[in-house]
Amino acid sequence: MKTITPTQTPTTFFLPADDLRAAFQCISATTYYLGGGVFVEADNLVALDGHQMLTIELPDGCHVGTECFTQGMDAPRMQGAGFILSCDATDKAFKAKASTGDLWVYGDIETGILQFVINHGEGGEMYRVGVLEFSVIDGTYPEWRRVVAKGGGGAASLCYDPALLARLVKAADVIDKGRGIRLTGGEGEGDPIRVDFVASPRLRGTLMSMRWTGA
Repeated sequence: MKTITPTQTPTTFFLPADDLRAAFQCISATTYYLGGGVFVEADNLVALDGHQMLTIELPDGCHVGTECFTQGMDAPRMQGAGFILSCDATDKAFKAKASTGDLWVYGDIETGILQFVINHGEGGEMYRVGVLEFSVIDGTYPEWRRVVAKGGGGAASLCYDPALLARLVKAADVIDKGRGIRLTGGEGEGDPIRVDFVASPRLRGTLMSMRWTGA
C-alpha cells in the first residue's frame, strides 16, 4: 500500500470522500454544467438539478487551492467562488474502508487524478487506497444561495416530488445510514422546503415546492 503526503498548494484540494459521494447523489442527469459534477467552494459542496439541492458544509482540515477555481478567481474566499468537479462517484475507490481513519480524496488539477487516502487526522504521510480520474467542467454554476430554503414554517401544506426526497435521503445515508430527517416549509406554500438530517448537521437539503394537482 503506497503512502503519500497530501500537500496544500494552489492547484490541490483535499476533501472527505463520503461528503463528495453524498453530493453526487443529487446532481442533475441532463443539464451539462449541473449534471457533470458537484460545485466545490472553499467551505461548501453543492449539488442541484433544478428541483432539489443538497449543500454540505466542509469540516475542518479541508483544503481547496485558489487556482482550482474557475469562477470567482479574483476573490476565492468570497461567496460564489469555486469549480465544478466531475468524476465517477460509483467507482469502487469511493468505498474503501480502513480500521482507523476516514477516507478522503486528494486531487490536483494539474494531473486530473484523485488519490483516495486514509486520513488519520494527524497530517503527514497517509496510505493511498485508490486512484480515479476527474475533470473540471468549463461552466458557470448558478448562484445557489438565492434558493436555499429558509424554513420559516408558516406554510399550511407542503407538496413535493417524493422521488427527489429519496435522492436526498440516499445522499445522507452515505454519511450515516437510516437516520431521521426533518422537513420545514417556508412562509408560503410556494416557498422552498428545508430538509435537515440527523446524519450530519453539515448537510442541508432544499426541495422546490410543486403545485398540488391531486384530489
